[in-house]
Amino acid sequence: MGLQGQGCEAHLQLRPHKRPRSRLPTQKPLRLLRRAVLASAAEGDLVFDPFCGSGTTGVAAKELGRFFAGTEAEREYAQLAGRRIGAVVRKEELQELSSLPPTPNRGWRARVRRTAACRGSARSETDG
Repeated sequence: MGLQGQGCEAHLQLRPHKRPRSRLPTQKPLRLLRRAVLASAAEGDLVFDPFCGSGTTGVAAKELGRFFAGTEAEREYAQLAGRRIGAVVRKEELQELSSLPPTPNRGWRARVRRTAACRGSARSETDG
């Protein structure tokens, strides 16, 4: 038998964990996580990722109309996830605003024209 008489310590070598600088050790492509979210949650459902890392699951969930909650122990990754998910939310809000029909004479240029016209008519009344 291989371990009899030798002690397990001889076979277990603990190495210090070095975190990669550019990629998380379990990072997954956004395309894959979109498929997982589509397969497991309906629109409007809550997707929970207890180890969200850089937030790719949250990005996929928000893009597909799901609510998202996640946790991350590493502060730098939690901040990165917050920025990434926040960018998706802001993008959606901008798309909603751009899809609204324009309102006539509600822009700032129209207000400037009206203000200038009112000032011009007021001057002509006082000058005359």
